Amino acid sequence: TKLTGQSGSTGNVAGSGSAQSGQDASLEVSPGPTALPELTPEPTPEPTPTPTAAPTLELLVEDIGWDAAEAKCREMGGQLVTIKDEADYQHVCDMLKNTSVKYVWIGCYRNSEGELTWTSGETVDYYNWASGEPSKIDAYDGTHEDYVMLVRQPNGTWKYNDSRMDPIADYAQYYSGNIAYICQHGA
Repeated sequence: TKLTGQSGSTGNVAGSGSAQSGQDASLEVSPGPTALPELTPEPTPEPTPTPTAAPTLELLVEDIGWDAAEAKCREMGGQLVTIKDEADYQHVCDMLKNTSVKYVWIGCYRNSEGELTWTSGETVDYYNWASGEPSKIDAYDGTHEDYVMLVRQPNGTWKYNDSRMDPIADYAQYYSGNIAYICQHGA
């Protein structure tokens, strides 16, 4: 802050507001620029991620082909189950432990380019095929096998098997009463 006297001389302020030059002139204090305190910017809060709910899986036992199973899942607001990795696979296998079914439709199929994909649109990155699978074509009658199911193995484990769309129509004696599908609802 600077002090200006009546004679036009200026002096520095020395704590009490008196002029250091020793002049007796009455002095007026002119307000100088006031330093503004530095503002610390408020931190931008990080958005809290919304937890994604685990999908709900529903096992339905019914003599049904892959396309009809997928249509029924869609009618219920879901789709046939997607198995993304080993954890998903184990979850599905655990779900099937105490069932009597032998064949279970999942949401994997061969698209028009001949590539396996999920009904969810995701690419297939995890496989657990039974021995000799995928065969792509039925060895007995040459029918294309473009739809994937889990098949209970003699040791109680489950493995992938590609199949025709509706094996019950041709082989009811083997499939009837032994087939199911898993609908996935949610993420």
